[in-house]
Parts: sequence; structure tokens; C-alpha cells
Amino acid sequence: MRFPKTSLLASLILAISVADPSRSQTESAPPANETEIFAALVVHLAENAQTIQSGRYTDGREMGPICDQFGYNVCESEAFLGIHDTGESWLAKSLLKTDGRVLIDVRGPTERAWADLGRASVETIVYGVDGYDPLSISELDRAAFAETVSEALGGKTRPVAVICSLGVRSRAAAMALREAGFTDVVNVADGVLGNAAGDGYAAVLGIPVDMPQ
Repeated sequence: MRFPKTSLLASLILAISVADPSRSQTESAPPANETEIFAALVVHLAENAQTIQSGRYTDGREMGPICDQFGYNVCESEAFLGIHDTGESWLAKSLLKTDGRVLIDVRGPTERAWADLGRASVETIVYGVDGYDPLSISELDRAAFAETVSEALGGKTRPVAVICSLGVRSRAAAMALREAGFTDVVNVADGVLGNAAGDGYAAVLGIPVDMPQ
């Protein structure tokens, strides 16, 4: 599964108007608009090209296999704006055992019936309708989504992980949360069902999958 890298990068930049909260407080003020954000990102990618092309984020973390599919620059662009992709090993080692992230499931009811994440003992919020990408189509949908999650969690500071079936919709949903001011958001890159980059959440946690052939 290979996605067009140029269009993805453009959508990343145009969708975001927030700065990465993990960046040092001594750095200059964050860019104020999309043009300045894009210019700052171009400089960032150029200055860190060697690290990025080695498959590592500039903070030293190793990129997941999905980054090879999307392009390392795309994954680092998202990280620059506050979102990291994750893989199945992260789910098993981190989500379930250490950092206590809340899982945001943006699959629709048909997909949820294929694999029931309620069988995994992780706090989960369900917000999704049947269809490919409702969260990226309407600004109203994106705002309503962020508001629903914020109300459920009592604010925007709890760490969350966003998941869908294949890891594409969840990227749009993760971006919507970052735009709304959530401070710690990750995208579960391989989704529930898995994709070309690796096994998904269901396989890693032994959750049965029952979907039409």
C-alpha cells in the first residue's frame, strides 16, 4: 500500500495551525500561518535530512514500518506538528502496560462488528460512522469530534491514541485533535486490521476478526 507522498505532505501543512508543544521554550515563536509553517518545515527537513532518511525521527525515536510506505519526510512532518505514528510493538509494550493512553476508535459500526476492541482492557472512546473518511470532509465533523473527545476526557491533556481499520482515517482524526489543542496524540499506523506495513491491533492482541470475504 503506497500513498502519494506529495499530496499527503500538502494536506498535512494546510490542515495544521498549531506548533509542536514538545519543542524547547527557548526557541523562537511558532509560525503564525500556513505559509510560515511550511517554510519552517522545509528548513527543518533539510537540516535533519540524514537522520530522517535513516528511518529515525529527529528526537531519536525509530520510525515504524508505515513510514516507509508514506515516506520518511511525511512522518517527520507530522512529528514536527506533534503527531507520531506507531506500530504493533508499541501497542503491546506501551499502550497496554505503561503510558495508559486512551484509545480513540474512529471506525464505523460495521467495522467495529468485525473486530471488537472491547475485548482489550484499554479505556476506549468510540466515535465513527460507516464510510471512508468523515472526519476529513467537514470542518463541523472535525470540531464535533474534538469536542466529544475533550468532554469525555475532561480536557485536552490526557494522552490519546487514534485508531481505525487501516491507519488512514486515524491520521486525519489525529490531526483534528492536534488542531483542537490536544497535547499528546499518536496515530496507530497499522490500524485494527493491519496493512502492508505490518500486523494490526487485532492480531497483536489476539482479538478475533470476523469480516465478509
